[in-house]
Amino acid sequence: ENFYKIYDISKGVDTVALYQAARGYFFGKNYNNTIEYGKKLIESGYTGAGTQYSATSVANGQKIFFKTKKDLDKQLKLKIVKDPETKVFESQVPEIYKLISNSYLELKDYDNALKYIRNARELKPDNYNYVIDEANIYFFKGDKNKFREKLEEAIKINPNNAVLHFNIGVMKAEQGDIEGAISSYNKAIEINPNYVDAYNNLGAVILEEAKPIVEEMNNTNDFDKYDELQKKQLEIYRNAMPYYEKAYELAPNRLSVVQTLLGIYENLEIEDKASELRKVYKDLKKQ
Repeated sequence: ENFYKIYDISKGVDTVALYQAARGYFFGKNYNNTIEYGKKLIESGYTGAGTQYSATSVANGQKIFFKTKKDLDKQLKLKIVKDPETKVFESQVPEIYKLISNSYLELKDYDNALKYIRNARELKPDNYNYVIDEANIYFFKGDKNKFREKLEEAIKINPNNAVLHFNIGVMKAEQGDIEGAISSYNKAIEINPNYVDAYNNLGAVILEEAKPIVEEMNNTNDFDKYDELQKKQLEIYRNAMPYYEKAYELAPNRLSVVQTLLGIYENLEIEDKASELRKVYKDLKKQ
């Protein structure tokens, strides 16, 4: 509110104060004001770009700011100041667009949120954060295909982000692309060997392969076929087991991991490990 008062008193000249007011309103969750003043900044031609010149006063040690480099150089020559500093500020226009977009997102106006984040991306097409912002809008909009597409675009910009690969894995798993999900989870683990959720989800997508087999087992009266199907089922459990064991090693207090791993041990009749894990499971259930 105070920043806006400064802008108002200046009769619209102090656009820096208006920028700070728009940011303040956003963090104060007054999204309509953020949108209004963000648009006003764009219309006014405000960019926030420029160069700041400063130096330290020899007399009292205080920092002094100069409008031009020429003014700074003159004071340095006269030895009135020392320790000159030059700071270059980039245009804040993309961030203003992002601020407006995020405000629309909070108001669940997804079309306008997309419009303004795309404006930001036009100015900075390779900005990783703007791609993630766009992906999140599609997520909240319920467009999972576009969400996945934007995450994959973000990975091209930031290929060593384990969380991105993990999220792509989640999307692929939901869409039935099991091999793709496994590949993405493995990539996440390659980047971050201690990624508990990636180990857990990797084990989970492998276990998904057992569901149609179990269903077929429940619907057959052929004992030989049943035994054959059971062998396939148990092989899938063996394949999933190392990932759940690693998840348990990294997160020994996560009940869902312990429960699933215990079920695998019991199905595979690994009684020594199952017996040990039952105690852990019971203790966790009491907490």
